[in-house]
Amino acid sequence: MFGKVNESLWQDSNFIKLSETARLLYLYLLTNKHRGILGVYRLPLAYIEADTGIKGKPLTQALNDLVDIGYIEYDNDNEVVLIVKYLQINNHYNYKHIQGGIREIQELKLSNVSKTFKSIISKIIETDANQQNIDEFKEILTIVEQQIGNTLAIDCQPIGNTLATDCQPIGNTLAIDCQPIGNGLPVSISISNSISNSKEGGVGGEKKSDLELVKEIHQKLCDESGKNFKLTEAVKTSIRARLNDGFTKEEIFEAIEKQVANCKENNVPQYMHPSTVFRNTTSIERAISYQPKKQNNGKIVIADDDPLNFL
Repeated sequence: MFGKVNESLWQDSNFIKLSETARLLYLYLLTNKHRGILGVYRLPLAYIEADTGIKGKPLTQALNDLVDIGYIEYDNDNEVVLIVKYLQINNHYNYKHIQGGIREIQELKLSNVSKTFKSIISKIIETDANQQNIDEFKEILTIVEQQIGNTLAIDCQPIGNTLATDCQPIGNTLAIDCQPIGNGLPVSISISNSISNSKEGGVGGEKKSDLELVKEIHQKLCDESGKNFKLTEAVKTSIRARLNDGFTKEEIFEAIEKQVANCKENNVPQYMHPSTVFRNTTSIERAISYQPKKQNNGKIVIADDDPLNFL
């Protein structure tokens, strides 16, 4: 299977501004032997390191740079990469290719990139309604919608006389008796107290919605780091996952503050990125418990067991 690179890429100002490492990485993502037919596929960091020789901090920085400009999304938990414009670049589909793509995504966990992938497929269906493989793309859309429904079932409809429209919190639960739109089965959702029990501000101590809390945590990272990170669906999913792990807003704020302070002190800004800060439970726990270690000259250093030593 060949990989296509559009010559217009070299006129893209975002691409030109990237470092040489990030440019090489993007070309690799478009053309490597592991890539999927639909531009979304499993790609552990070890594969990239072995194929390109890019490792450690340069690899983390390059991936984060590509995420920041909207070229890709990367799901750390499932080691899945989504090339946002892949199907726009490789737009000559045939039946066998699409069938192969359907088999690929059925075997993938798309949780952190599923919403972006859904919007890509939906746009193809809307703009290429007369193309011969439209039924196959609709099948792909159904598979993605089912994965989204199985993950959280946001986009809910009320059942019977239940209010709970738009999944707003009710008491200590989230949108009780909601039904996902699409082909998902009716479910009764009860999100853990990690979201609804957080002591948020607001008039009369009213709890903030899930999305408001996610935005507040994301903004805290932007403010502390001095960077304007995009609030992508992958970032939202990672923040929600940490809240569902049982961390309060205050604990996550503490993790952000310590992570950013240590990154700045040790000149490793790539570890301030949302994909690193909210990566998993361990990343939050280790950041909270981090105690700087100083050498005789007073400079803080990173030991092998410290939370900034991710790679």
